[in-house]
Amino acid sequence: MKKYDEASVIKSLAEKKCVVDTKMKVISVPRGVLGNGSWGKVDYLCHYCGYTQTWLDNKPASSPVKEDDDDKTLYNKPKRKKDIGNMSVNIKRIEL
Repeated sequence: MKKYDEASVIKSLAEKKCVVDTKMKVISVPRGVLGNGSWGKVDYLCHYCGYTQTWLDNKPASSPVKEDDDDKTLYNKPKRKKDIGNMSVNIKRIEL
């Protein structure tokens, strides 16, 4: 393949939080980090260079939930009022 070479692909994927083990030929990819170009590089390593792909768990460690004196939950989002009155819509009529 003319577009990529193995060393430059490994270097660019390492900058994007991917773990590349060249001895075992394994690529560990975190979920939701890579774009289309980086997925092309992973595809190149998997199909042309003999690497295998695994997923990294990038979930944060669960911390114990502290109970507050209030009965409010920790994850309530503030409600927003939508201002519908200020919205304007341009509708064009189509003549047949």
